[in-house]
Amino acid sequence: MNKILNIFLTFILTAFFATSTFAATKVVWWMESSADTDPTVQEMMCDAFNAEQDEVELECVFKEDINDTIRPALLSGSGPDMFDTPGASYIKIYQDAGLVKSMQEYADQYGWENKLLGWAYNSGVFDGELYSIPKNYETMIYFYNKTLFEENGWSTPNTLAEVESLAAKIKAKDMNVYAYGSAGWQPTHEHLVGNYFNTYAGPENVYKALIGEKNGLIQSL
Repeated sequence: MNKILNIFLTFILTAFFATSTFAATKVVWWMESSADTDPTVQEMMCDAFNAEQDEVELECVFKEDINDTIRPALLSGSGPDMFDTPGASYIKIYQDAGLVKSMQEYADQYGWENKLLGWAYNSGVFDGELYSIPKNYETMIYFYNKTLFEENGWSTPNTLAEVESLAAKIKAKDMNVYAYGSAGWQPTHEHLVGNYFNTYAGPENVYKALIGEKNGLIQSL
C-alpha cells in the first residue's frame, strides 16, 4: 500500500512540476495593426521567437488605433505586458502617471546599452531609467521624375549646394520643386514639422526644447 501511495505521490509531484514550474511564461504584446504587414510581423518576429526557445510564449495581438486602445487598458489595469506606441514621447506620459515599469534591471543584466545604437537606447531613458526601446525607425526619401530630368539635362544632386542649384533651375521653369502627399496616412505631416524644426532650429535646440531646457522652439529660432 505504501509503495502504491509513493508512486501516486510521485506521479502527482511530477505532473505538478511539469505543468507549473516548467510551463512557458506567457508574454502578451499589443502591436500596431497594419493589414499589409501583420502576417509578416507575426511570422518573422512572434512565430520565429517562439520557435527558437520554449521558456517564453510570445502572443502578439494586433490593435488598430493602438494609442487610443492602450490608454484605457493601462488605466483599468488590464493592459498587456508589452505594447507599441507612436514614439518614445508617448511613453513619457505613461511613465509620469506610473503606468509603465522601468526595464533598467534587464538593461543592466543583459547589456542592452552596449548592444543598441546610442540614440535608440537613449530615446527611451527617463529620469535615468530605461522604459522603452524602438522597434523600428523610419527615414524620408525623395523620388524624382526621371523623364523630366532627362528632358532638361538635369543630374541627381549629391550635395546641398547641388540641391539648391537644381531647385533654382526647376523654379525658373515655373515647376514645383517638391510635392508631398499623405493620402495613405495623414499623420505623416508630423514628419514634415519635425523636418522643418530640425532644419531651421537644429537638432540640438529641438532636443533642448523637448526636454524643457528651452521654453520652446520660438526661443531657438
